[in-house]
Amino acid sequence: MAATFDSDVRIYDFIKEILIECPKCGECARVKNESEDLLPGDTQLTCLSCSYNRVLQNNSKSILSEDIKVSQTGMMIIGEAVDSYFHQPLWLRADCGGNELWAYNREHLQWLHDFVSAKLRERSQGEQGWNNRSLVSRLPKWLKSKKNRDQILKCIEKLKNKK
Repeated sequence: MAATFDSDVRIYDFIKEILIECPKCGECARVKNESEDLLPGDTQLTCLSCSYNRVLQNNSKSILSEDIKVSQTGMMIIGEAVDSYFHQPLWLRADCGGNELWAYNREHLQWLHDFVSAKLRERSQGEQGWNNRSLVSRLPKWLKSKKNRDQILKCIEKLKNKK
């Protein structure tokens, strides 16, 4: 287990490449955004199993919330168990003691592992003082709770082994 964890990582740091369930065959597919500003117009969904391919039309709307309804169209959804652009279910998701554990990609999953396994989770001030934009500040309480640590780490290991 890591001794400490200090991070100013934001959820946006993980949405350049998202692993999803292919809408055609159900295997692992990838949603990739090449744009610096993460605009949806530069986003492509590709499945290596069935060759399904889709490019997103340009759309500048975005929403960051835990209360978003996935059925909304034309919106960039961030912070849900669906990809931000096409709103397809994430590949890396699992039931974890009645809660849904999910990650956008393997890098995000490793970050969650490092966070959960840390014995001391410190936050540091940015250049402009304390802010509420870090991913740590937006994680649900059940994921931060020490009593859930072992169960969460088991779920993370299960997702790490998902092909």
